[in-house]
Amino acid sequence: GTYFYVTEWDLNRYDINGVKDGTVSFDEDVFGSAWDGQYLWMLNDNKQIKCWDIALWPNLIEVTANNFSPPSDSCRGLWFDGTYFWSTQGFDGSLGYIYQFDYSGQVIDQILAPAWVGFGVCKLDLPVSIDEPPQQEVPPLSVFPNPCTDRINITFTLQENAFVECTLYNIKGNKLKTFCPGNLCSGTHQFEWDVHEIPPGIYLIKVDDQENSEPIKILHLSS
Repeated sequence: GTYFYVTEWDLNRYDINGVKDGTVSFDEDVFGSAWDGQYLWMLNDNKQIKCWDIALWPNLIEVTANNFSPPSDSCRGLWFDGTYFWSTQGFDGSLGYIYQFDYSGQVIDQILAPAWVGFGVCKLDLPVSIDEPPQQEVPPLSVFPNPCTDRINITFTLQENAFVECTLYNIKGNKLKTFCPGNLCSGTHQFEWDVHEIPPGIYLIKVDDQENSEPIKILHLSS
C-alpha cells in the first residue's frame, strides 16, 4: 500500500518515487512474491512459499508456521487476488497450468497456461467499452491440424470437474480407441495423439462425459 518490495538478489524497498528505503539479505533465490495485506510471501528455489513479517523493516521475521509448498515443484511467479494465491508452471517444451490455491497450497482452480514457458502471473483490469461486441463462445472440442498426417492436438473445455474419456470412432460409428485423460478440473485442456496408430481415412473424435459435445470429423492423410 505504501512501498514496492523488489527481490534483486537481496530484498530492497522503494517508495513511490523510486527512492530506496533499506535492504535485507537472505540466502535463497526468489521466483515470485506477493503481499496479502499483512505478510510478504515469497516462492523460493527450495519449492517453498515462505511467510515474512516486514512490520519491523529492515528486520525481516520469518513466520515459519505459515510456510507451505506450492501446488507444483515447477511453479514460477506469485500473485495474491485478495483471497487466493496464483502461480504458474514453468515448463520448457510442454504446456503447464496456472494454479489458484489457498494458504495451505490446496488447489482451488487450474487453467491451461497459454504458452510453454511461464515465469509470472499478473492481473489486468481493462476498461469495458459500452459498445463491446458480443464475445464468441469457446468451442467445446477442437482438433488441429485437420487434415493431419502424424500428430494432432485435441483441445476441449469442461464447464465443471469431470472424469473425461476421449473416444475415436470410424466413419460407421464403431468405437476404435479410447484415450483416458482421467479426472480433470473445469477449464480448457489439451493433449497430443500420434495418428500413426490408425490407417489413413476419415474418423470421428468425441469427448465423453461432456455436455453438448458433438463429435469432430478428422481426415488422416498418408504421410
